[in-house]
Amino acid sequence: MRVLFCGGGTAGHITPALAIAEEIGKRYHDSYVAFVGRLGGNENTMITAAGYKLYEINVRGFSRSFGTDNLKAVKLYFVAKRKAKTIVNEFKPDAVIGTGGYVCAPVISAAVKSGIFTLIHESNATLGLTTKILAGKCDHLLLGTDIKTRFKNAQFVGNPTSDKFGSISKATARRTLEIPLNKKMIVSVGGSIGAGKLNDAAIELMRSFVEKNDGVYHVHSAGKRYFDELKSRFPELCRENAEVKILPFIDNMPLYLAAADLLVCRCGAMTLAEAARSGCPTVMIPSPNVTADHQMKNAIGYRDAGTGVILTEAALTAQSLKNTVRTLLSDRAAMEKMSQRAKGFYAEDPKKRIVDLIEANIG
Repeated sequence: MRVLFCGGGTAGHITPALAIAEEIGKRYHDSYVAFVGRLGGNENTMITAAGYKLYEINVRGFSRSFGTDNLKAVKLYFVAKRKAKTIVNEFKPDAVIGTGGYVCAPVISAAVKSGIFTLIHESNATLGLTTKILAGKCDHLLLGTDIKTRFKNAQFVGNPTSDKFGSISKATARRTLEIPLNKKMIVSVGGSIGAGKLNDAAIELMRSFVEKNDGVYHVHSAGKRYFDELKSRFPELCRENAEVKILPFIDNMPLYLAAADLLVCRCGAMTLAEAARSGCPTVMIPSPNVTADHQMKNAIGYRDAGTGVILTEAALTAQSLKNTVRTLLSDRAAMEKMSQRAKGFYAEDPKKRIVDLIEANIG
């Protein structure tokens, strides 16, 4: 089986593709998987670190206002279409799967013209612009959230995550991270690029709550673009072996989620899916700076399933975060119920359903 993935822009566009690729590799030992990403995308390091071949295409999104930027985007797109056609012809995939981002457009279009089986996966609770443009051309639109859509080829499959999530016991994770089992552990993340307001609230949580409670550990992923500045301001919070520490990025999220009692996070669809599969209760802080407020829509589904609570950006302060965290950590029964509901919300493995669909259609 030869499968070509395309996606990029954020880590959330890459992680579902890597999970599907993981399942393909398990089933087909002679499979060949490659990826097409945007030129220079930071998220591409995840692909190369996993050992997959990476093609890069220079493509950018369109601005809502007319201007020279859009003219450049149009020129880049036509160049990208030619390169995508070359890649598809060279790789000769049995299937092409898009997982979001502008880079999907030229690649999916080239595959459709070549008569190749195509799928596009939308992880969020709202269809992105690229997904809307491509969904009607693809053989299947795969939904990470069970939402209504006008596309007749749409089907709900869920958001695929790596088998590493939910496979590590808390005891093993705590032992690996050298954190006692009788302590509470908070993990907070602002997404792959970080979030300034969440960083500020998390740091104050560390200083005003965690440091005054010796039974609590706290690890915060600040985002690489924020880390150097925070390290210069708070060097005491960036020590490697501290009970409270700031990291630029958490590379081994399955391990940290297995160890955590509580996750404080933005509401990217993949972050929430990974937390659910790990059975980790969440304080969800949706970013208001996203198209169609899709992070809030993502969060509402998880909140309604009982996996965590929502704290809006407008209500986010050091004090409101401290109150929310303190309330949750003090109620062991409520936390256990959230953990069980989270695991139940991620009952079936989406990547298996996706590979089953590919198998059924490529012969």
